[in-house]
Amino acid sequence: MFHLLVMLILLLAIPGTARELSPSDMETVLDARRTALGYLRTQNVDLAALEIERLEKALDSTPHDGLAATARAALETGDLEGATRALNTLGDALASERQARGTLLLADCVQAFTQTYAALDVYRTSLPDLADGAIAQSVATAAERSRAMLLLCDGEAPPNLKSDPGFRRLVEGAAASLALVQQATARRDQGLLFRLLIELRSFEQLLLFRYG
Repeated sequence: MFHLLVMLILLLAIPGTARELSPSDMETVLDARRTALGYLRTQNVDLAALEIERLEKALDSTPHDGLAATARAALETGDLEGATRALNTLGDALASERQARGTLLLADCVQAFTQTYAALDVYRTSLPDLADGAIAQSVATAAERSRAMLLLCDGEAPPNLKSDPGFRRLVEGAAASLALVQQATARRDQGLLFRLLIELRSFEQLLLFRYG
């Protein structure tokens, strides 16, 4: 009897085969996650709950379904920060899965742009001394690298999105502002640089919230 009980415990401990997300499933999950995060930011709990429910269904029987359940449980107790953390953790886990499988999407490029842009965004809260040539060059280089990554993402966008007016406004607006950053550093115009960095932060955040 003891040996039979041990065998039963071992069998129950063996995990079932997890379902892999297809590219279309992944897009559905990313859309639901982005939308849920948007509702959480505006504290629209009811609509956030609907999107998390959609997320749970799309992630059913995948390795990530527990994170969706965690987000729902947090939301049900009024813990919006906890729900947000769970969804952010889910985003990181999904990105790692896509990288491991070699199935990168536009969302991965947008996140790479955000990471690249971070080197420029630091000057928004700590304005650089553009009179120092080396510092001015560092700012210009950060802007150039950010613009190159942004244009790469634009090139990788699917055709239907590439022609979308909302996407075009964000990409073209950010690209133009990044080009102006290089002009501001060349002219040592700290006031212009500050205004551009405020504007660019909005562009970067909108790209991340809508497509990351």
